[in-house]
Amino acid sequence: MGINFSMLRSLSIALITIVFLISCSSSPKEELIEREIPYSIHSFLEYVAKGDQEVVQLFLNSGMNIDTANSWDETAIFVASASGQVDMVSLLLREGAYIDPFDVEGKTPLHIAAERGYTEIVETLVKNGAHVDSRDQDFRLTPLIYASYGGHIETMKKLISLGANVDARNKDGGTPIINAAFSGHDEAIALLLENGANPDLQLSDGYTALMYAVEQGHENVVRVLLENDADTELKNNEGQTAKDIAQQNRRQVILDLLP
Repeated sequence: MGINFSMLRSLSIALITIVFLISCSSSPKEELIEREIPYSIHSFLEYVAKGDQEVVQLFLNSGMNIDTANSWDETAIFVASASGQVDMVSLLLREGAYIDPFDVEGKTPLHIAAERGYTEIVETLVKNGAHVDSRDQDFRLTPLIYASYGGHIETMKKLISLGANVDARNKDGGTPIINAAFSGHDEAIALLLENGANPDLQLSDGYTALMYAVEQGHENVVRVLLENDADTELKNNEGQTAKDIAQQNRRQVILDLLP
């Protein structure tokens, strides 16, 4: 049987083609260099914040640690959550990012997403394992407390639907409704009350949601609380009722609302 030179020639051409393609193809890190993108943590997190999935994937394929953090202890999933990049959060979770890293302020990605009202990210994180009532490290605040303070109604609704405790208390006894009252979000308070929140829980200093609303001059909040039978006779640690606080702060309109 003779040598099939035609077959050998074809095999040689195929082999040469493969070697040529391999030599011409760039590694992920080389592609970053070609694009003049520095291979650094700062650059990696910058593209995470931009939501550039293609470049972020190049970094990951180049060996970048997905849970590497900057000087503020912010990892990629924290930066994506803080930047409102829901698709990036999903990509990072698929690639195995740790879901609950704490930043230098003791917040997790879920806390920062709730604080900024990024509802889709909140839902994505909780459905992928973040605890809906997780506490931050400094003040023991829950995601719902953060969302309530900011008056982020849709985020609050989502958290409540996912099982958040409407009466969760921070280290000083503060609740979602107390934080919403302090910041003047009457719609947030109405939502919490509709879902069974207790309007009369007190902080360690004895303040209630009603007292804070009075002190800060939030008339609409006072109205909502009174319409829902908030106790006007409770006293803080200084022996003051809501009416005393209204008098002290010269809140005449609110004084007229109080019984």
